[in-house]
Amino acid sequence: MSTGNVELVKSVYTAMKAGNILSLFTKLSPDIRVWQTDELPWGGTYVGLMQAKTFFGKVSAHLTPEVTLERFIDSGDYVIGIGRTQGTTKDTGKPFDVPLLHLWEVRGGKVIGLQVFLENAPMLAALTAG
Repeated sequence: MSTGNVELVKSVYTAMKAGNILSLFTKLSPDIRVWQTDELPWGGTYVGLMQAKTFFGKVSAHLTPEVTLERFIDSGDYVIGIGRTQGTTKDTGKPFDVPLLHLWEVRGGKVIGLQVFLENAPMLAALTAG
């Protein structure tokens, strides 16, 4: 079991929740790869720390999210976080409550990958005025 990897991922969530960007980025590999579907305004593939910062910045520009993790699955070099993201969209002010799955890849004590999956339809509805 890779409980150290689960603890690393949990510490990433703690840093994000606290807004501690310096702590967050010390846990990420310089070559980190972040992906989320292109269907969302912040979606795409981001490689490296600067692009990861761009990804998190785009999410923050569109949402005021609160991520709640209900479960972690330890799978060696991979850690799966299952939960929900809730909050409001900044452009429309609409609330959202969407299931999510984060697939983290860890190697050498650093996060080298993050894939973000969520239920797109309710998120897109919250992002749309009207």
